[in-house]
Amino acid sequence: MTKTIQLQSVGNVPAIPASEVKPGDVRMYNFGSTGLIVRVIEKTAKTLQFITFEGGKYYLSDIRKDTLVAIVDNNQDVSFHQPKEAYKTGKGMVDVSMHFLYGQEETPEEEIVNVDVEDTQVQSVPLKQITFTWSESNLIKKNTVVNTFADANHLIHSVAHDMLGRIEAGCTKTGFIIEWADGRKHEGRIDVIQSDIDKDNPIGEHVKYFYESLAGLKCPSGWSDEEYKNHLKAIYNIDEQGMQEVKDILNTYLLDDAAPEEPEKKPVPASQVVQIDEQEASSITVKLNEELNGIELYFSDIPSVEIRNQLKANGFRWSKRGFWYAKQSEKTLAIANSLNGSEATPNTTESIQEPITYPEIDINDLNQYTVSDELQNRLHSASMFQVDYKRDCRVTFEQIQSEALEVLSMTDNERIKYNVKKYLQSFKKRYYEMYLKMLNHRANNPGWMVTGRGGINIRRYNKKQEQYANMINRATEMMNDFKQRLSKFKDEIGREEQRAFEADLNSVTSYIEGTTEFTTETKQLDYMGLKQRVRTYNYNGFTIAKTWGCYRVFKNGKEIDTNLKTTSKLDDAKRFVLYLDHKEKLNK
Repeated sequence: MTKTIQLQSVGNVPAIPASEVKPGDVRMYNFGSTGLIVRVIEKTAKTLQFITFEGGKYYLSDIRKDTLVAIVDNNQDVSFHQPKEAYKTGKGMVDVSMHFLYGQEETPEEEIVNVDVEDTQVQSVPLKQITFTWSESNLIKKNTVVNTFADANHLIHSVAHDMLGRIEAGCTKTGFIIEWADGRKHEGRIDVIQSDIDKDNPIGEHVKYFYESLAGLKCPSGWSDEEYKNHLKAIYNIDEQGMQEVKDILNTYLLDDAAPEEPEKKPVPASQVVQIDEQEASSITVKLNEELNGIELYFSDIPSVEIRNQLKANGFRWSKRGFWYAKQSEKTLAIANSLNGSEATPNTTESIQEPITYPEIDINDLNQYTVSDELQNRLHSASMFQVDYKRDCRVTFEQIQSEALEVLSMTDNERIKYNVKKYLQSFKKRYYEMYLKMLNHRANNPGWMVTGRGGINIRRYNKKQEQYANMINRATEMMNDFKQRLSKFKDEIGREEQRAFEADLNSVTSYIEGTTEFTTETKQLDYMGLKQRVRTYNYNGFTIAKTWGCYRVFKNGKEIDTNLKTTSKLDDAKRFVLYLDHKEKLNK
């Protein structure tokens, strides 16, 4: 017999016990609102916890196993739901990250312990190899094998670096198998994110966090020790003894390339010490990044502390991509050249201009996004109204294309143009799939005005109507996201233009600043209806005066847009005047 529950403003709906609910089910509440079940957690012998996704937010709630729950849909994809926190009534935001260590998987892909720890805990077991079994990134080939954590982390850093140009957030899933010297293996998956580029050992930290969680060392805030242990027992079948064994694993197996501790060695007599010439052991390559107006220093070996301090003192910064960088200037170029006589091998130093090239992306493909005659006919048969869906589809995608072209016309920066085109093509593909999904759903579920009311299954009809409404909402959200992303691109273009202007301003004024003089005079200034006597600074027809809280520049009685702020100083205004005067002379 099918069980039902009464929901306010909905009526009787089919229901199942909470113990039968699975991730991917869609739960209905009073007044018809719904939530996607992302996780089902065994809290106690009689109680569960649900992590649900509702209205763009995550919620954590307790529920008894015998409580009836209305489920209106199932088998939804929850693989991309990996929240760090969820809201719980009375406690606010609580940590739920440990429930998503393996994304959608509820259990690890291998046994937690598969070696006799007693035989190995007397010494640290080093790494044998790491195999990347698969990856969503084309930068890591299938079954790539490396022999050190450093090499593995280099691949992870390359994937994270490749994600830096993306505006949309997300992760790149990558599978791996770690094998140690004694034959023990760990198989897992790391979801690479942009911030991994700032981690020294992302894959080692990932595995360490996993084992610390199983060892009972990562109890989420808001949980008691008993709740934490019950979770480990229910999900991973780990008891107190198992937790201790995992701790022994953490103390036994190396998760980085640090060598095991060696016995203390006797000091070597000074006469036997071999002196190594640093100049022979290290070389440097200097590259000029013309696109970013930068200079990059690549060392073949780690530079000495003195060299590193010298670089830092002169504006150089270390990049996780493996080089030191700074803006091009006489000072930084002189520093690079001076290294030839200290730490770099002279004949290996080179100055190379390597402009970054981006692959061409063809966005003129609107003919691909259309509605077939067969689908159009089915839609006409399922509706009382004859809508030209072909035209509607064409107009929609022409509008999408037009808005992206507007952004592309605002910049000559190849990097930004490439990212805009890349995002545009990705969005058009995803939106087209949603568009066809909506049309097919509508064609397969005609309204009652077409089919008549006789024999209609009202429960199924209402369910299909709600699904269609959800699709429309999702399509609307996608379009809003598209407009927000384009707005972010415009902001980025504005920042690039401002940086380019400041660089031009600095290059022009650096050699004329200090060689010119401004005359000062107190004048009657009429600005926006306010007449006041102010001190002015004059140069070649330009006038600087401070009024309405900031310095302003005038020429022939008219204000010039300078973007000076209330925090800008007089020197900033003078530099801008020198820049304008220089540009006028060039134009003449």
